Amino acid sequence: SEIQYLQAKTNKESLEQKLKTVQEQYKASAEIAEEMNVAWSTIRTHIKNIYSKLGVHGRYEAVLHAKELNLL
Repeated sequence: SEIQYLQAKTNKESLEQKLKTVQEQYKASAEIAEEMNVAWSTIRTHIKNIYSKLGVHGRYEAVLHAKELNLL
C-alpha cells in the first residue's frame, strides 16, 4: 500500500541520514553495520545510494560534497 511505501521510504531515508553522519567519522562499512545491527550488504547498498545522490564515487569525495551542500 502507499502508506507502507512511504513508511519504508522514510525508514530508508533515516538510515541514509544516519549513515551520512557515521561516514563522516570514516568508519569501515563493517563497523557501521555492527553498530547499527544490520548486514554489511545493507550498509553497502545505502552507501552506494548516497554516492549516487551526491554524484560522487568514493567516501572522501562524498563527505566533502555533502559538507559543501550543508548536509553534514
